[in-house]
Amino acid sequence: MTYQCKLMDKECDGCGDCHEEAEPCPNCGSQEYEVQYFLKNEWIGCDQCIKRRFP
Repeated sequence: MTYQCKLMDKECDGCGDCHEEAEPCPNCGSQEYEVQYFLKNEWIGCDQCIKRRFP
């Protein structure tokens, strides 16, 4: 089963035109992140500039 395009009357081809532009990270300015990191409801960075470390 295929998805319908949100902008045109055609089958979705995965172009991404229907997605909004990502907000720039407040720490590094990247728009190519997949994860946002928050500390008490304040966005502090993304997966491009913050490293996860487990104790």
